[in-house]
Amino acid sequence: ADSAPMAALTCILYHNNRDEDTVQPENDVKPHPKRRWELNKDMFLRGLISCAGRRHVLGVDDSGCISNRSKNLGRSSRPSSFTDWEEVVVEDASPAPEDAPSSSGGTTVVGRGLLRIEDFAKVLRPMITLYAILDELSSVFVLNTNDETVEESAGRVVQKTNDCHAAQSITELLQKAKVTLDHDEIIEELQKGMVSA
Repeated sequence: ADSAPMAALTCILYHNNRDEDTVQPENDVKPHPKRRWELNKDMFLRGLISCAGRRHVLGVDDSGCISNRSKNLGRSSRPSSFTDWEEVVVEDASPAPEDAPSSSGGTTVVGRGLLRIEDFAKVLRPMITLYAILDELSSVFVLNTNDETVEESAGRVVQKTNDCHAAQSITELLQKAKVTLDHDEIIEELQKGMVSA
């Protein structure tokens, strides 16, 4: 789980211009449509979600960039760039039986409780945003590009980041990030990360 962000980034850096199905020379003009990221991005997403679960259990709620020394000296960490989301409260949430089937509507039965994607919105938000940024980066990254292309590509990545930060709910963020996993699959991967901590 901890290596998921680095695996995703190195995949884009080293395999973005190659066709994963055949042995063809690299395309230096644009990312290949059958590049490793494009073919396996759901697997990378699962790793990032698992990483989010692990971070949650370990109590990591910031970037980790502020050292203990800085905290001891009274330096405050930067405020989060994410806007605060309101907690979603369900008034009629009765416990479900253990053998009740889960649906793709965002609920997973665990023990006697019913879990919803909204219950983990703040836990998932950083990694889903990172996934969206990496997906956009993969669509624009090519080695040895000119300054104009770098500027245009950077603008697209910044726009994707701003779009994700403007999301008002986890459901909206998942749509903006073009996440194809259903809510139950996301919760399942998150729980795998929690267990692995």
